[in-house]
Amino acid sequence: MPLFGVFGQALVTGVFAPIKEKSHHDFDLVGNIAPLRQLGFMTDWWSNGYYTYLRLTDGTSSEAFQAQFPAFMDKYFGDDFASINNRTDLTLQSFGDIYFERDVRHDQILHGNKDIIYLFIIIGGFIFAIACINYTNLATAKSEQRAKEVGVRKTLGSSKKQLAGQFFLESIIVVSIAVILSFTLVEIMLPTFNVIFELDLSPERNPLVLVGLAAGLIIITGLMSGLYPSIILSSLKPLQVLKGKQTIGKSGISLNLTCVLPLAPLVSSFNLLKV
Repeated sequence: MPLFGVFGQALVTGVFAPIKEKSHHDFDLVGNIAPLRQLGFMTDWWSNGYYTYLRLTDGTSSEAFQAQFPAFMDKYFGDDFASINNRTDLTLQSFGDIYFERDVRHDQILHGNKDIIYLFIIIGGFIFAIACINYTNLATAKSEQRAKEVGVRKTLGSSKKQLAGQFFLESIIVVSIAVILSFTLVEIMLPTFNVIFELDLSPERNPLVLVGLAAGLIIITGLMSGLYPSIILSSLKPLQVLKGKQTIGKSGISLNLTCVLPLAPLVSSFNLLKV
């Protein structure tokens, strides 16, 4: 097939399947560079219209390899550097750093922004902490209704450790259901989210990663949200509870206020990102 006229004929030897992985490489075709060697700019040392990728052999030190660049530049550009009283040097850039590295001149790559990612991580952490506090708040308020149950069970011989373990296990079960529902909602809602915000996000498909992530969320959330209510409930004194002289208290009110206050800066940050 003819290829842009200037390169003559080109033989198609393969067709790429749709590339789903995210990459800074955005190409229409891949070809051999040999036909370009006939063009004049290919022999001009100042021609830098191409990105150059290197794959170092195993055991090669990138620092030692880069240390040879100044001598290379002096060999081929030394006279030019002397005439303009300035010089240009080469550096290596790790392949994994290309997407977020924005300080490269003459770079036409669409880069990501680490600051935005860090901001969303912080916002996500706040929302996660607020959710844990709210669950603790609700569990503590609900425990008021179970105070007599605790009193009866302690009277019948249940230990504080057994009661704390039961209430903590209950919170783990609730968190597990919440994690499963959240993963399901992400799978269902993500296509619509991508359409609305013109994104191309895709969930993780590796089963090991998913299981590890789910287990981590369940353990961390269970500890953060279930530990306090289980300790409070298991610490009730049975005699006073059965007589109606001991209650959980009103600590939940202060927790509610603490949860609501951080929402304003989070919403403001999200609005700024949209602008």
